[in-house]
Amino acid sequence: MKNTKHTEMNDSSIEQDNQENLSQSKRKILTSIGVTSGVVGASALVPSTWVKPAVNSVILPAHAQATPDMMTTAAPGASMDPGTTMDPGTTMDPGTTMDPGTTMAPTEPPATGPTINLESSSSSSMVGDGDGTITYYVTLSDKPLGDVTVAVTVDPPASGAAEPASLSFDRGDYDDEKSTTVTVGIETTSEPGVTVKFTASGGGYDDVEATAEFTIVNDDNEQPTDVKAERVGLGGSVIVTWKAPETTSEITRYLIAGGTDVTTAVVGQNATEHTFTDLTPGTAYTFSVQVDYKDGSDPSAVSADPVMA
Repeated sequence: MKNTKHTEMNDSSIEQDNQENLSQSKRKILTSIGVTSGVVGASALVPSTWVKPAVNSVILPAHAQATPDMMTTAAPGASMDPGTTMDPGTTMDPGTTMDPGTTMAPTEPPATGPTINLESSSSSSMVGDGDGTITYYVTLSDKPLGDVTVAVTVDPPASGAAEPASLSFDRGDYDDEKSTTVTVGIETTSEPGVTVKFTASGGGYDDVEATAEFTIVNDDNEQPTDVKAERVGLGGSVIVTWKAPETTSEITRYLIAGGTDVTTAVVGQNATEHTFTDLTPGTAYTFSVQVDYKDGSDPSAVSADPVMA
C-alpha cells in the first residue's frame, strides 16, 4: 500500500511539472509573437524620416458642402466659444472673440433704388399769401426702364396748385431738369404749412415719392412807423421810439439795431421804445427797428435819422 501511494504522488507531481512547462512555453511564444508584431507594425507605419503633415484641403460630405459665396470664414487668430454659430458669408477679423451662444449674421448692403431729386427756386421755405409762388426743379436719379410720369399734388389742396401738375421723363432726358411752379391760392390760413408731393409711376419708378414743404406767410404785414432816435442827457445814451404797425397778424418781438459796434436789442411785442447806453459820445449812430411776426414773415427794417450820441 505504501508503494502504491508513493507512485501516485510521483505521477501527480510529474503532471503538474508538465503543465507548468507547457504554460511557460505558451507565454514565451505569445510574447515573441507580440514583440515581433509590434516591431513589424511600427516599422510599417513610421517613415524613416519624420516630417510635419500638411493639410491641403478638407473634403466635406455632400450634405455639408456649400457654394463659395455661402462659405463662412474666420481670419487667423479669431476664436469662437462652444455654442457659437455664424451665418453664411460672415467673416471675423484676427483676434475677434465671441461668447457662447453669440450669432453673427451677414452684413446687408444698404438698400438702393431710384429716387426723385428736388431743388427749390428759393432758399427760404416761406411763400407769401395770395399770389406767392415757389418753383421746384425735378430730375430722376437713375435711367428708367421706360417712360416715367411724376404727378405733383399740393396738400391741403385749397392752399395752392402746381402748374404743370405732372412731369414726363424718358430714358434720354431723365436727368434733365423739369420744373413745376406752385402758386398760393389763399390770403391767410390758420394752418400755414403746405406739403408738395411728387409721385412717380412707370419705367421702374412705380410708387417712388419725394416731398417738399413751405410755409404761407402774410406778405401784407406792415412795418413799424415813425421810427426816431434821440440823444439822452449829456451824451452816451440814445432812446429809439416807434409806432406799432397796424396789422391783424400776431407780433412776437422787435429787433433794434445800431450798427456793427452796437449789440442788437430784442424787445417784447408790446414795446414801443428802447434806450441804448454806454455809447461813444460824439459818435453818429443810425438805428433801425424790425418787427417779427408769428407767421414767420419779416418785413424789412425801418431806419431812423442818424443821431449823435
